[in-house]
Amino acid sequence: MEADARLIHAVRTASQKLSGAGDFGELLREILTICVDAVDAEGGTIYLHEAATGRLKFQYVLPAAVEPRLPARDIPDTFGAAGAAFQNACTIRREFPAKTSDKERNEFERATGIDVRTMLVAALTTKDETPIGVVQLLNKREGEFTPQDAAMIETIASVATMAYINRRLTLDSARASTLLGMGKVSHDIGNLAASLHATIAYSEMALDGLKMHLESATMDSQTENFLLVQKGMFGDLKQSVDRIVGYSRLISDMSAGRGLRPTYPRSGAS
Repeated sequence: MEADARLIHAVRTASQKLSGAGDFGELLREILTICVDAVDAEGGTIYLHEAATGRLKFQYVLPAAVEPRLPARDIPDTFGAAGAAFQNACTIRREFPAKTSDKERNEFERATGIDVRTMLVAALTTKDETPIGVVQLLNKREGEFTPQDAAMIETIASVATMAYINRRLTLDSARASTLLGMGKVSHDIGNLAASLHATIAYSEMALDGLKMHLESATMDSQTENFLLVQKGMFGDLKQSVDRIVGYSRLISDMSAGRGLRPTYPRSGAS
């Protein structure tokens, strides 16, 4: 009965805390803290899997003071108990004899000064799904990790994994909405720029017609200078619209995931 009460309490705590966690970093810290507290471990580490490299990437460790002394920031996803738990989507309990010399200690123990007596490693996964990582807990404060501890961590890991996946889906959805909005804005800018181009072209034709009309009569120097200034202003305006078109294409490329094109021709380019 006591074990069932602890499990219910741990799951309730996990659900409440993880539903209110902010970014991914805060979420992962909460997952590790909940797991350490649930089984009364002295500390632990949480890893996320990086499929491209086939490695488990370190995220957080408790106690936090251990982090600067960690000998590695990632491990192969087949390495040790963590790798075995990840590959088999399971939970592993291990006990180790007391060490009496540095020769008996592994690299982690020598670097951190922590002798590992007991270990509990659980895959971060849900039923029939590929794990997203592992949580590794060390040194139960009293005695050894029990099957009840393992069952509790498996349940918490499942809840935590769902929270992580939901957070990632929410973020991906928000990003997709942002990119869609960028694409629409880019389309609208392009349409406005095309309208401006047409207006400028028509205005240039009107200005050229006016110049031809004035040249057929007597045109003083002031009027000629005024026409030249107007011509230059239309040229500058046309360049500005070209830049707007370039930025519109840049936004469109970013929203569609295409390779970026130059935003506008460089000065002096034909």
